[in-house]
Order: sequence, then C-alpha cells, then structure tokens
Amino acid sequence: MLTRFDNCLDISVSQPQFPLTLTTQNANMDAAMHVIAKQKLRDFYRAHPQAKLQLEVWWKVAKQAKWTELVEVQRTFKSAEAVGRFTVFNICGNKYRLIVDVKYGWGRIYVRHVLTHAEYDKGKWKNDPHF
Repeated sequence: MLTRFDNCLDISVSQPQFPLTLTTQNANMDAAMHVIAKQKLRDFYRAHPQAKLQLEVWWKVAKQAKWTELVEVQRTFKSAEAVGRFTVFNICGNKYRLIVDVKYGWGRIYVRHVLTHAEYDKGKWKNDPHF
C-alpha cells in the first residue's frame, strides 16, 4: 500500500530509454552504472520515511542507466544539476537533496550525501574533499 507523504509521490522521472545512446567514450560502454553506497540512502530514509519511494526509484533507474554526461542524466531526472564536481537531485519536490559524484568514464555513481533541504542550505557538504 502506498501512502502519500508531503507530495512525495510526484516523482519527476522521465521515461528512461534503455539502452541510452552513448555519446562519449566510456571504458565500460556496455555496462550500466554501478551505484555505490546504497546504505547511505537506507540510513536516510529510515530517518525520513517519506523519502523512501523516491530514493528507491532513483536507485533503480540510476543502476540501469548508461549515462555518459550530465545532459543524459537530465533527460531522465529533470531536477539534476551540477554543483561543483557533484550532481544534485531534488527528492520529494526539493524537500530533500541527493548529492552524488558521477564518474562517467568509469560508469560509477558514488552517493556522497542525502540531506534535508535545510542541511543542504547550510553548505557543510561542500567541505567534502571530492567537491
């Protein structure tokens, strides 16, 4: 049974087209993205259960994608934006922020932070050495 929490069922995901067209050279062009650190997502949605559905949808879509550049991510997730070296996604209508480091050439996505919007606005995540 799905429960609606603060407009969190309005997932803004375009219908992904698989396989996605690859436009740049990639060391592992046939493989989907490898998403690292699902535990960070789980830890966050245990504390914020209304974010679970969108984080799970993001996880499932991202691990099947073959993104090679930000514009391809944005075709799937309209809210995705580059901030420094990271890609930031709005979760639950911008109530939460998912911050990842996408290594397109390696086919890897590293989940760096999952934050409330208030935590995001404080900017402490920008102290991440990979930022």
